[in-house]
Amino acid sequence: MTRQNAVKRPANLALTVRRLHTYVGVLIAPSVLFLATTGAMQLYHLHESHDGYHAPALIRSLSAIHKDQTYLAPPERAAPAPTGIRAAQTDDAPPPSTTLLKALYLLVAVSLIGSTLAGVWMAVTFSRRKRLIWALLVIGAVLPIAILSL
Repeated sequence: MTRQNAVKRPANLALTVRRLHTYVGVLIAPSVLFLATTGAMQLYHLHESHDGYHAPALIRSLSAIHKDQTYLAPPERAAPAPTGIRAAQTDDAPPPSTTLLKALYLLVAVSLIGSTLAGVWMAVTFSRRKRLIWALLVIGAVLPIAILSL
């Protein structure tokens, strides 16, 4: 093997890995955006009705897809009255660690959404194979919906 071939091989591998990363990233981007968004809503129980809040049917359905991989949201029912230790905890504010962890996970979800959108933008903007990028993006959005409707 000549020295020139030794130099080209890692560059070709890096290019191949970079392209693969782009294609897989664009394909899964719609699912990542969906899961990060619905996960952020679930952090604050926006998919459940409670304390005078009525969860919209759309949010309940999207949450069912996230949690149970089915579009059919479970029927809305009143939460059972907490007993014992849970009853004492519900009367008080959650511990600071719970509030901080929820805030951290919300930041992670928002950052994941932003990073994914930036990655899709870069793939669409800088790729020479724009039709392939758009096709993978559409497939990534349509495929979960098609599977869900089976």
